[in-house]
Amino acid sequence: MDDERHELFISCLKKLFGSKLCPRKVRSLLLQESVLSLRSLWASGYQVILSYDSQLVARHPQLWPAIPYWWANKKTAQEVINYLDWNKDLGRPEGFFVSGLNLTAPRAYIAKNPKESLRTLTFSNWECLRKWVEEQKPGSDPDSLNIIAGDFVGPLPLCSLVIALNHKLRPKSSTQMRKQY
Repeated sequence: MDDERHELFISCLKKLFGSKLCPRKVRSLLLQESVLSLRSLWASGYQVILSYDSQLVARHPQLWPAIPYWWANKKTAQEVINYLDWNKDLGRPEGFFVSGLNLTAPRAYIAKNPKESLRTLTFSNWECLRKWVEEQKPGSDPDSLNIIAGDFVGPLPLCSLVIALNHKLRPKSSTQMRKQY
């Protein structure tokens, strides 16, 4: 896209999310006080962080610069998982980062498999990806994930898996603790 189309798109996004957008400056203010978290953002009245990968971000205080995205560029779940685990072993980036479950098929594969699509490829690899997500640990520890993204999140239960991961961060109530014993 050229700059004019970026500006039009950014204008639409700003209009859509309005006051829910967390401006960049809040990031530095919240980081001075504590760890930047969804809880601290919500307490400040913000619900949306809009990361935009363009030089135009500097013109718009409501936009954050691009968030690092771990994209494996592989066609099988196991290759994606190997890539994500390798990145985790290298160490967690500062701030937000995205672990992408996105599968990518090279042109040669697409040409040899005309009935295959990104959707069928993703669905056929889903069980392996699902198991990996369930085993992950949320939070701020060095081996924890931050943001998990994927394709076809409507028909696949990725959102509910991520929500379940977030529940691992909740303190256990005395009732839950009694049930464990």
